[in-house]
Amino acid sequence: MDQGYMIVDGNLADNMADIAGYIDQLNGEEQDGPLVQVAAELAATEEPSQQQELYFTLAEGSAGLLKGPLNDLEASYNLLLFVLSQAPDFGTLMPVILANLASDIPESSAQQLVILAILGNLFNIMPRNSRFRFDVFNKIVDFSIAAGTLGQLVPQLSQLPEWLAEWNATEDNKTDIYNKLVNSLNTLSPKATYQLLLAASKANAAGDITEQLVTDVLANTHIYDFDEVLAVPAVQQLPKTNSDLYATLKAVSIGDYDAFKSLPAASNPQIQSKARVVALAKIAGTKRAVSYAQISAATGVEASRVEILVIDAIKAGLIKGRMDQFKQELLVEQVTPVGEFTNAHWEEIEKRLGAWKESLSNVLAISKSARDNSDRVANLSKALRA
Repeated sequence: MDQGYMIVDGNLADNMADIAGYIDQLNGEEQDGPLVQVAAELAATEEPSQQQELYFTLAEGSAGLLKGPLNDLEASYNLLLFVLSQAPDFGTLMPVILANLASDIPESSAQQLVILAILGNLFNIMPRNSRFRFDVFNKIVDFSIAAGTLGQLVPQLSQLPEWLAEWNATEDNKTDIYNKLVNSLNTLSPKATYQLLLAASKANAAGDITEQLVTDVLANTHIYDFDEVLAVPAVQQLPKTNSDLYATLKAVSIGDYDAFKSLPAASNPQIQSKARVVALAKIAGTKRAVSYAQISAATGVEASRVEILVIDAIKAGLIKGRMDQFKQELLVEQVTPVGEFTNAHWEEIEKRLGAWKESLSNVLAISKSARDNSDRVANLSKALRA
């Protein structure tokens, strides 16, 4: 939904007469029906308050357009919206326009799409900073949720924090729209839900949004970038309002399973599973080989389920390696660092760089030896030919 413009041919008086006559016709009125008379009065007066009243009457009659052929609905509504946009105070007509257009959800999916297109056109013809844009967007969200088409709106949601700022939306407005979207998107698109919660928290939305962000991150098995969440100012304020939740986030993010298991969230199976995966990544980041016994002790997983945990960590993309079932150990090839980067991590990097340097030295020595042997063979061949 980008800023757009509605192009309509003809002068305003003719357009008013045309749309008024069309609505009267759909309502079964005579040639000079009530809305045609309203259009004539509009064309004749220059008094703003009287104009506003007449535009309001025309807006009230807009429901009649839904009686027309579906193929003509968007075009006829566009003409009506263009006419109404000339009102002295277009924004105050929004409640009646929205109520007439989208209070009921039609059964026809084709009609649903046309109504959403009209709502999008209405959104686009309004100035970017119009506070009434919030009302239109809110109606688009409500209609999309009821019609089951919210997924089509997902690509636009990245602009929502910017839009809400432009509309000077109240804190209650922000909280309501974010909660509505998050609750509806949660099963449809976990990634979109996370991005929306993150944007809302960065925009200093209500505290319950931030708590929902942290809860979502803790339970979501596809999100392991805790740094981005921990850097949000609203999240950093959580110790004052929900210390247990913040302590859980910190414990899970640094792979401290001992600290995690003493917290209330330890009884949540999803969060517990994630805490164990991160704890495994932490211990694997400091060793080339980790015994099953060490993994069991660090993660609280029974010995019989260690291999399942390793598979979960590999699926999460936190570690690469292979399991030696004979030696009962995990051979670590690569680990995505989690939590704080400690001295143990630096020591492991130094150790691996040393091994890599030694390996390169060996390759260089073998290459030099092969080159020397080749030179000796070449010299011997020359001597034999001489």
